[in-house]
Amino acid sequence: MLTHMSSDHPDGPLGQHTPAQVRYLARSTGWGDLLPELTTRMPAAALPTLDDAWAYACYHHGPQVRRDGRPFATHLAETVEFLLAGSPSPDPTAIVVALLHDLVEDTPVSLASIRQRYGLTVATAVANLTIVPAMPGTPREAVRAAAFRRLRVAPAWVRQIKLSDRLSTVQRIDCHPQLAKQVQRYHETLTYVVPLAAPFPWYAAQFALWRDAFRYLERAQP
Repeated sequence: MLTHMSSDHPDGPLGQHTPAQVRYLARSTGWGDLLPELTTRMPAAALPTLDDAWAYACYHHGPQVRRDGRPFATHLAETVEFLLAGSPSPDPTAIVVALLHDLVEDTPVSLASIRQRYGLTVATAVANLTIVPAMPGTPREAVRAAAFRRLRVAPAWVRQIKLSDRLSTVQRIDCHPQLAKQVQRYHETLTYVVPLAAPFPWYAAQFALWRDAFRYLERAQP
């Protein structure tokens, strides 16, 4: 359960978005479609923190877009959507982490800032989900593999966030312009992510459908 959110953070309780901007982002990215379910399934006391995490993530991801050209925030909304579908009783903390999971990897936001604003549990989970930059001389693939192996011993709710995150990204794996990258990401998902889904029936079923849809990548020649 969420126990910490600093309301005197220098970015304010809603980052630097105006209420009108937050409403626009909610309509254009799918977040607004999730609000009725969140309102029903989450404690009322947690809803302001969820709104804050959404606005904070949108502000810092800024104009980033996905491979298919949609706003990056659609990925965050999809991650939460899949987490709600795959988790019988998701904790509000998990929703916050799902919204913030790419901040350290893709923006200047630090873990220290996340800890100050949302607390240690959220910051620790975001750290578990962050793939750090490769050191000079270390192959990027080795760093990614180590990050996925680390998730094997992460709490179940953190693994479910990673599964939701990856399900959101790979369902449009064919949007990447390089076939070699599609193949690499396909095999990475089969090797490291699909095994994480084994204890969770909904995720296992979704990844089985995904594998059937993109099985042609097993035979592709980059």
